[in-house]
Amino acid sequence: MKMGIDWNQFNEKYVRLVTGIEKRLKLSNWSDGQWFGKPGISFDVLEEDTVKAQQKQFTVTSDMLIRLLKPVILKAEKAGRDCIDVSIVRTGEGRNTRYAVKEYV
Repeated sequence: MKMGIDWNQFNEKYVRLVTGIEKRLKLSNWSDGQWFGKPGISFDVLEEDTVKAQQKQFTVTSDMLIRLLKPVILKAEKAGRDCIDVSIVRTGEGRNTRYAVKEYV
């Protein structure tokens, strides 16, 4: 009997931020919730790096990244838009992790 896990099935469902690599995302249907005991925000991913995404999720539990996304989300809600288009860059590791967010309008 062959045992093992097909790890690729998980890579297709969620967006992963790789340190030092810019990730452009078009996000919609944001909602708050709890993940791994931490409050966060979940998004449906419409596009990843300008390519249409199929049933992908982006979940954020980082306080820093939530603070950076907050004004973008509030601005979209005020304008009546149901999606946001952003690029996110992650730098550093562990306690030294930092994020940069740029909005595309």
